[in-house]
Amino acid sequence: MRQARFYWARPTPPEFGWKAVTDNLVHGTTSNAWNTQLTPGGSSGGAATAAALNLGVLHQGGDSGGSIRIPAAFSGIFGFKPTFGWTPQWPPSKAAFLSSIGPMTRSPRDAAAMLNVIGRHDAQDPYANRGQPEDWGADIGKSLAGLRIAYSPCFGSVEVDPEIASLVERAAQRLANLGADIVAVDPPVATSLETFRKIWFTASLGLWDDCDAQQREQLDPGLVENAMCAREWSSLDLFKALEERYRITQALEQFNQDFHLLLTPSVAVTPFALNHQVPPDSQMHDWEEWAPFSYPFNLSGQPAASVPCGFTSQGLPVGFQLAGGKHDDVRLLRAAAAYMDAYPTAHPAEPYRPR
Repeated sequence: MRQARFYWARPTPPEFGWKAVTDNLVHGTTSNAWNTQLTPGGSSGGAATAAALNLGVLHQGGDSGGSIRIPAAFSGIFGFKPTFGWTPQWPPSKAAFLSSIGPMTRSPRDAAAMLNVIGRHDAQDPYANRGQPEDWGADIGKSLAGLRIAYSPCFGSVEVDPEIASLVERAAQRLANLGADIVAVDPPVATSLETFRKIWFTASLGLWDDCDAQQREQLDPGLVENAMCAREWSSLDLFKALEERYRITQALEQFNQDFHLLLTPSVAVTPFALNHQVPPDSQMHDWEEWAPFSYPFNLSGQPAASVPCGFTSQGLPVGFQLAGGKHDDVRLLRAAAAYMDAYPTAHPAEPYRPR
């Protein structure tokens, strides 16, 4: 009889989910299932690693700036951030007005089944909306004919790893082969980095402010650094960022009047070494710089997913992102399922540990 193997995934989310890798000062670091020397992304990297290794079928992440989609891309699984307010959460995150709870699974079909349970109104969440689909997977299995998908390989100016760019371009062609109308065009917004930081770093300042002196000494230095940046801003700075968020949302919603979905890379880099917030030897400082495709859709509240689309020459998974207009979640799940049904992905049998 073949001996069963068991793997323990220690919970190591970054405190308050503040960054896009999965480690903390108390419990250590979560590794990528495809290479244990690399990060699985974050902040929901534990759920992504568990899904990749089939440690359970349904996993949940919280996404305030990409925390579902980033680790999904790094781990080769499907990760879905629903329309804001359609999956209630309690207790809320500190940046609850950016955050969505969503499924992290091996397939869109499993995600839809999960959403049929968690995607229901709950008055306990003051941001919760009504109007969720009766069946989130109602359109799965339908043709992609007539679906207009905008394809933006770099948001106009983002530097994307060449292997990622090539695999995402191949995914766009594959969607065209499935019947979708693919149009190369950039959305009418920039990557929104400064707008997101004004809101995200202010949330970090709120966390810092809630702590006493002893607790502040125990906080992750990177979170404290973000909080201290926000300390220099005025309430007017935050107000203007919220105004810009309105304009970003308006522009993206208008864009979706012409295109049903938007296709981009999920992230701009491949998984990198553990215990770093950015790829070592890069000129980057914060995770937002290598994940510029994700947080615009937290600002807009629109649904977005990471769909696995192949592997680099080093055997590392790559994902493409599909984003849609508000409340168009069913159509997004339909497109993702059509792609994954036609081009199924591989999963690791066990964690790969380089010698």
